[in-house]
Amino acid sequence: MRALEKKNPSIKKAINELKNISRSPKSRELYEARLKAEHDYVSGINSAYRKGKEEGLYEGIEKGIEKGIEKGIEKAIHGFYLGIQLNLETRFNLKENSLLMKQIRKIKDIEKLKKLLIHSAKSKTFTEFKKLIK
Repeated sequence: MRALEKKNPSIKKAINELKNISRSPKSRELYEARLKAEHDYVSGINSAYRKGKEEGLYEGIEKGIEKGIEKGIEKAIHGFYLGIQLNLETRFNLKENSLLMKQIRKIKDIEKLKKLLIHSAKSKTFTEFKKLIK
């Protein structure tokens, strides 16, 4: 056994621990209390890590959803602009860079853009459509 102690410091440490705890019940009690404290510490660290990871995951999901909604709204608004522009170009020969299209591109309210798209397709005259933009 002495040869093992010399070759491996961990074995020497373990043998010393066994000698210490076998000396008295008080030593054994202190040893077990120290082991429990170490175990509790590691358990607390692991629990905090898992909780932090879970909170980070939920926060990431929330931010991803928010970003996805923002992108979806941007694409919807862009789609409305294109639809209105196409209707005005084909029905009333209005150019893309006209003053009216510049005004329309400032609108960010999806419901208003939706109404403009519908009216750009249904209005009988350009003047009738222009009344909606204010």
